[in-house]
Amino acid sequence: MEKMLLYMLNIRSLTSQYHACFPDLDITKNPQWWVMNPGYRMEGKLPTFAEKENLPLRALRSGVTIGRKELLIEFELSEPGIALVLMPVVKKLQHLPYPELKLACDLLRRGMYPNILRVSRLFSDDVPKYQLEFNIVLVWPDQPYGQFFAF
Repeated sequence: MEKMLLYMLNIRSLTSQYHACFPDLDITKNPQWWVMNPGYRMEGKLPTFAEKENLPLRALRSGVTIGRKELLIEFELSEPGIALVLMPVVKKLQHLPYPELKLACDLLRRGMYPNILRVSRLFSDDVPKYQLEFNIVLVWPDQPYGQFFAF
């Protein structure tokens, strides 16, 4: 469970850092994100970011894809705690197409799975605190992000 939490916090941190470097690729700011396919546009920037951060490109590509989708779910539902609820299946997000991700968000918002949102709300205050602690304490200059890529 600890490794899953570290993985989740790591990909969130990497995705946020990637979006900070290339804000034009941050589709969480677009209200119609589900009609976009960011894959082909972000491919040109990932190698640059991977080289800058000294990260393996393949793992970075996977992490940013998952992190972006996780952040989109949070954005759509306004529930930071959803990240902890989805933690056991976070790697599966990589294979979920954006229109289906939008459908899942719509179903959750409409109350189709009320227990998921109920538990998510219990964790909503925790995720930002965990992320802050991860960013401050666990990611230090001599330890690359790559150590947290696998669980």
